[in-house]
Amino acid sequence: ALAADNGWSTDIPTSGLGDYNNFVLRTNLNSSKNAVERFTSNACSTASTFAIYQTVNLPVGNYNFTSYAFAGATTIVMAAGDTEGDAVTATDFTEYGVDFTQTSESDIKLGIKISSEGTNTCNWMAMSGLKLYKTPASSVSGTIASSGYSSLASAYGLDFSNATGLTAAYVVTNITNSAVMLTNVDELPANSGVILKGTGGASYSIPVKADATYEGTNKLHAAVTAYDCAANEVYILQSGQFHLVTAASTVPAGKAYLLASDLPTPAAARSLVFAFDNETTGINGMCSDLQNGDFYNLQGQRVDVPKKGLYIVNGKKVVIK
Repeated sequence: ALAADNGWSTDIPTSGLGDYNNFVLRTNLNSSKNAVERFTSNACSTASTFAIYQTVNLPVGNYNFTSYAFAGATTIVMAAGDTEGDAVTATDFTEYGVDFTQTSESDIKLGIKISSEGTNTCNWMAMSGLKLYKTPASSVSGTIASSGYSSLASAYGLDFSNATGLTAAYVVTNITNSAVMLTNVDELPANSGVILKGTGGASYSIPVKADATYEGTNKLHAAVTAYDCAANEVYILQSGQFHLVTAASTVPAGKAYLLASDLPTPAAARSLVFAFDNETTGINGMCSDLQNGDFYNLQGQRVDVPKKGLYIVNGKKVVIK
């Protein structure tokens, strides 16, 4: 096996190699090919397939993994986990690669798979100039939850004005002990949280916009990578409302959440309903700032846990959907 301190591993089989399973890492062996790193083995008595790889932890995203390679009596394939490039017989020092996508933050094996002919000839390969790039996405896509609302945390700036499959995108501009104020936005910069509105079960696609900006308040937090939370620390979106997470848990990567500490009384409610700002609803005097006001129905009765309907907050009309 390779020396532990260089970070490389192999899955060389225990049989079929005889006394020739001496894969080693060497440097500057082939200056004519500009090889920086070279893995070599001697003759294999039988045909064998194995891999040389490093295990790395990568966040969500699109990636390109390449290396220059040169081989003798072997077929090589660039590989990233279960995603493989083309199988080639690398008879000259050439750059090969593979594109792959990480749908969640996780460990992945990056390396080269090798098929030895097993002809008792010298089987070897050299590799150098390994490169791993995170490539920008052109759009972010997903599916709206059955409630018609989904949260999203994106590592990219997004342009909602040119999205498909959405009817609106919202940030949270204020929070009371019973409701959150949602305000429509056209775009958001990278690493922002957002609430998406659409038809339940429908697919959406949002164009990436590298220079997207937003200068207003957004109390949504973005779990671009998974976020471990303590009991009663966060609210997450479920069934069209924000619900308090009452046990230690993990907010999945790609989702947005609220901090319970942002309520006037931290973690005061088990759930928070939606109130909408700056949206055409046919009702005049829409509240633009919930602040810490109580909710009252049209009969003047205070409502501790407002549901869908029309309410008065701080003397202004508020619609909860």
